Amino acid sequence: MQEQQTVYILRNALSEEACLLLSTEMKIHRSCQSLTSEEDVMSGDGQVNNSFSKYASLGNEAILLLMNQKANEIFGEELEPTYSYSRIMTAGATMPRHVDRPECSHSVTICLQKDKHNTPYPIYMGGEQVELEVGDAVFYRGCEVEHWRNAYEGEEHIQVFLHYTPKGSGLIYDGRPFVNFSKD
Repeated sequence: MQEQQTVYILRNALSEEACLLLSTEMKIHRSCQSLTSEEDVMSGDGQVNNSFSKYASLGNEAILLLMNQKANEIFGEELEPTYSYSRIMTAGATMPRHVDRPECSHSVTICLQKDKHNTPYPIYMGGEQVELEVGDAVFYRGCEVEHWRNAYEGEEHIQVFLHYTPKGSGLIYDGRPFVNFSKD
């Protein structure tokens, strides 16, 4: 990734089968939480409304580790994994303009599933509109590149976010002993 470049798109970063596995895992998490919670699990996570999110699910944490070397190559530096986060977004979901916390200095967003109508749901990064197909990934510097999404007009869209920091930053695994641990 060149210094002036704000985003790098890698087409087919994950296979359709891997995306199907990870999106199914997310739907299982959502179903389990809706069975055990009295709250509306699709109310959002404080950042994105009309969504369900999951911190550090097993499948996504495996992808976090597997994509580490590719992130090193694309960003041109040695990185350590911090955490993964995934989100199911439904009609009306919006993500306000923001930059990320230090644990997300180097980020990857991968589209896992689009709805049956293939409704586009672009992410805007540094003023650039980025549209991902299932399996595509966008690499960006999360603390530097302002990013957001406008209101989603489709039925359901699933993304996974992988976060890394420079080696030796002291932020490895987001303060956890290893991947797949809860932050609580």
